[in-house]
Amino acid sequence: MRERFFIPKKEGLSKEEGLPKEGSSGDSVLESVFEKDEKDEKNKKEKEFVEMLEFQGFFEEEKIKEDYLEIKEKYKQHLIKAGKRPTKEEDWDELITREIDKNYACYIKEKVDEPDKRLIDDFLDSDDENPLPLKKRQEFSNILFRNNYSLYANREGEMVSMSDYLREYYKDTGVDCKIVFKTIDPEVKMNLVMNILISKFMEDGLNNDLAFQKAFYAIESGDEEEVRHIRYILNDEVAIPHLITEAKDTKIETPLVAGNDNYYRSLRSKEKDEFGCRKRKGHFIQFLAIHAPEHIHNIQHIISTIIHEIDHVIPKSVQKDLDKGLLTEGTAEVARMDFMKTQHKYLEKEQPLNGYDYQEKLTQVLNGYMFNEKITNPKNYRYAHSFIIAEGYRANKGEKDYRKIFYGGENDINKKLGDVVEIRKMIDERLMPLKNVFKQILLGKLDKK
Repeated sequence: MRERFFIPKKEGLSKEEGLPKEGSSGDSVLESVFEKDEKDEKNKKEKEFVEMLEFQGFFEEEKIKEDYLEIKEKYKQHLIKAGKRPTKEEDWDELITREIDKNYACYIKEKVDEPDKRLIDDFLDSDDENPLPLKKRQEFSNILFRNNYSLYANREGEMVSMSDYLREYYKDTGVDCKIVFKTIDPEVKMNLVMNILISKFMEDGLNNDLAFQKAFYAIESGDEEEVRHIRYILNDEVAIPHLITEAKDTKIETPLVAGNDNYYRSLRSKEKDEFGCRKRKGHFIQFLAIHAPEHIHNIQHIISTIIHEIDHVIPKSVQKDLDKGLLTEGTAEVARMDFMKTQHKYLEKEQPLNGYDYQEKLTQVLNGYMFNEKITNPKNYRYAHSFIIAEGYRANKGEKDYRKIFYGGENDINKKLGDVVEIRKMIDERLMPLKNVFKQILLGKLDKK
């Protein structure tokens, strides 16, 4: 049986190994009574915030289990009523993921034109070992952005396009959103395809350095065998969706490119600065457009990941010098979860196997598991910490205050929360004991007794 998610092979570290080490020199430092009292007083604000997170149930193992098992049982009953049960080679989790993948794809197919129906079929026939070519991944992904398709529910329950969903969701931030289809700006085209090729070669198994060297050589030499992967961009064969965000005097265009990785990254133009380096010119989003339902990587996951990456653009539209990191990773995960909650809420009656609530729960569990698999570094703004902090703040202070603080107008979030690094350490201590239950869920080994 294959693993049901892209779970790192490396085992997690102990609490002592995982937490950042105090002190810069390793020398033993004895705190005086006065220093300890001062530190305790300083951390009072942080402790109060984390206690509030505990009260909200973020670290309750039994609640995590119950929430997941309730959703799983609901889908089991739907499938039993439809006369479907797992084969000897699969378990209930595998059957559920396979059925929600097919069901939601059929739902999308009903709403699109005939040529796009065939693209969806091609996507469903592919998998992570035999993915679609990059050009076809882009053509498939373009379906999700088309302005003439109303594929998504907004918070009022109306079925709208991606453009309209984003415009409604972010209207309180002062940012207007729309998606247009156009070719890539020639000034940044070569830099963009270089990034896409690097991700392609890393997908093929090369490390970052070797992938960079191979991509650089392929482009410089015009190696047709390798350049063919991104010829559709070089020759403007496929229009690329661009997210256009406008706020006050700021207008940003961000290409949305289907590829082999998920990130929001800066682009560089042909023009060079005084040091001979290519000047930065905007950003682009690459998202992993691969069909792998056994890893829960389906259309629902692709769309929610796009929502996450798009959210990174919004703070830059509000405040150009806004510090990235905790602020944007937190809001991006909140935006992703909000999207999945909204889709499930308004699709459940018409499409009980839409899978968005299942996907939402697994995404939160994966975030927690991935935290446990890596050395904790306060400078690495991981999804688990960031989502818990952002969602906890919103639940406590309300939507209006949350948007003001996390999207713009308040750069120093420490003033509101306290020392964020200390808060992250406290969250670490509460996430560590949850690793096993996260792993059980991701491997499909958690069932009602």
